[in-house]
Amino acid sequence: MATLEELLKLKYGRGSLEELTDTLLPRKTPEQKAIPTLKDDSPYGKIQEQLFKGLQKYGPSTFKDTYRARESAEDLTNVLGFVPGIADVLDFQTGEYLKDRGETLGGIGLQTLATLPLIPGRNLRTVVKDDMSGGGAKLPPPTSTPTAFETVLTTEDFKAANKYTSRPATTVLEESVVNNPKFKKLYPNPDKPYEINNMLTLMGKYGGDNRNVKEQIDLYVSPELKAKGKVTTRELLNDIADNKPRFTEYKARYEEDTPTQAYTSSDQTREMDYVYNSPFVARYDNPTTITEAQARKTPIDFEHKSFYINPTKEGQTYNITNTTHPEVSQGFMANRTSSKNKVFHSRQYTYNIDGKIVSIPAEGQSGAYKMFEKAEDVPYNFSEDLDMGLEAVVDDIVIDTESPILDILVDNNIVGNNVGTLDPTILSRDPGIVRGFRGTPIEGENFIRNLEKQIDDIPDAEIDNQLQQYFDNVEYDVVPTEEMRSDYRNFIRDYSELNIKNLKEINASGSSFSLEQANTMNLRRQEVKENFIKNLQSEMGIAVENYDPKKLPLFNEWFNVHMKTSLQDAANSGVDEVWFPVNDYAVARQRGETLSTPQAVRIAEFESDGELMPIDFKAKMQPSKGATEMAKKYKKFTEKGLNSIERDYGVKLDAELFTDANNQEFYKINLTPELKDELSTLKLNRGGLATLMPLRY
Repeated sequence: MATLEELLKLKYGRGSLEELTDTLLPRKTPEQKAIPTLKDDSPYGKIQEQLFKGLQKYGPSTFKDTYRARESAEDLTNVLGFVPGIADVLDFQTGEYLKDRGETLGGIGLQTLATLPLIPGRNLRTVVKDDMSGGGAKLPPPTSTPTAFETVLTTEDFKAANKYTSRPATTVLEESVVNNPKFKKLYPNPDKPYEINNMLTLMGKYGGDNRNVKEQIDLYVSPELKAKGKVTTRELLNDIADNKPRFTEYKARYEEDTPTQAYTSSDQTREMDYVYNSPFVARYDNPTTITEAQARKTPIDFEHKSFYINPTKEGQTYNITNTTHPEVSQGFMANRTSSKNKVFHSRQYTYNIDGKIVSIPAEGQSGAYKMFEKAEDVPYNFSEDLDMGLEAVVDDIVIDTESPILDILVDNNIVGNNVGTLDPTILSRDPGIVRGFRGTPIEGENFIRNLEKQIDDIPDAEIDNQLQQYFDNVEYDVVPTEEMRSDYRNFIRDYSELNIKNLKEINASGSSFSLEQANTMNLRRQEVKENFIKNLQSEMGIAVENYDPKKLPLFNEWFNVHMKTSLQDAANSGVDEVWFPVNDYAVARQRGETLSTPQAVRIAEFESDGELMPIDFKAKMQPSKGATEMAKKYKKFTEKGLNSIERDYGVKLDAELFTDANNQEFYKINLTPELKDELSTLKLNRGGLATLMPLRY
């Protein structure tokens, strides 16, 4: 009776079989057979490994990505499993491999299939696993799950069909698994359980000592999975997918050449004013007057974006409050964007500069985190540990405390009846504030003194009755104490004085009052409120624990994400260069400072003919101390972001530091075709554009 090997020789011929065998696989000596190893040393596994090395060494740049190269090598190996002759030889040799390992029945079965016509044994074999762990159907390799990242477009002109409304994104935590060669080498079989602690330790070293990955391990790998001891790679990635947060991005984009002409006055949005709060781009190359020297180039388009985090599970991260610039990205929505869980906002402007399309991400700002480098330094401006009932109590007290001052403003025709708040952002728009408070009770210092006296003169019994009513409204069974009474008096005194001070500062600033000032005022108001809540909690015996810095969402990543999304959007929009501002001259204007340009100063000096320049003009020649201090942090954060992008995307940005004619310093990145491909490869997808390279955060 003919052996299986003889049947194959009859089918393909003795010479053909030996030639195919020698070409595909080197001969083994008896001593080399069936040596156990963690990698797949089966004939198919060896072919796949050779293809992988060939793709990385000789293939296009795409295959420098280890994950892509391995996936493609596996696909090509699967194709070989259907090719007559090659598949038969590989299946016969795989049968020998299995028999050498003691799996005689499986080996004979696979060799039998190899002799039958039109039946590729490669795709029927179920006994060869990646690390010899046994049988079972082979599942597709696990990969990262795209993060839900909804983009809400808030300007009608940007709702075209060819614009994407979902930003592909994935966590660096998942990348530390699917794109980590060391992880795949140590844990090659995605369906075999391994020690979870060892896996997590290795992930934390992805690209070096990776603090972001370590923090995401704490947040997005469940305690239940960690407690299992041993888990598969597939289980790990599924667990991360279930626990990682979702994001919402509000985006307003203005694409007309001249935004102020493209919309009627009734359609003008507050955020259009921000064109003037971005780095200066000169309109004229050779100005002849001060006016021309101060004239700005109009951007081709500009985008304003606000980013929100939506935790998957209760208590996963703190609920932060960010009241800074609620008008940014509002577009034509009726209401301003929410302050709850807004991590940061971005403003990005695109210009034609000397024939090149240049994008300038003018600002990345977080009202919640400011420019703090340590989580421990972040002020208590998130509400996770604040008692919700007491928050409602203090909100009611705030309304009642603001009411008498608002009544004075309305009665004296300083603000309209519909204002309803002492929020500086709202008050600054009312023209009556500019006229001032002459002849009103607010004028002079006596008002505050009288206010303090009135508060001190409120009988204790009345204070107790007021507090009791507030507590009853939220169904708190609390009897006011002397300490609570004192805190209540202090709060309404401090909060009222702060609001009066804000009113006078708005009036004194006049038309130069900036949103930066308004946001600073609102932060102070928030701090006074939260201190009052914490005091009440302490007196009521409600524990206030020290917060966990790791639960501040995206604290270490928010500025990096600002830069990554700016680069991703630029790569999607045909931009040639991206300039990130980093010195005081470049960031001063985002603070609302209006600087005199060097060319304007030269013209003014020439026209003055030796006479002193006007004081106000001379004063605007230098950025403020605040801009200088801010720029130091901005540059540090930008350099950290550049390093993060190079590490997370595996690219070289070759950022160039340069100073322009207006003393503004930028990091310039040339978006070469190769870099655009790495950052954001665009493909037509159901009539729209889909980004294949996800945002990595």
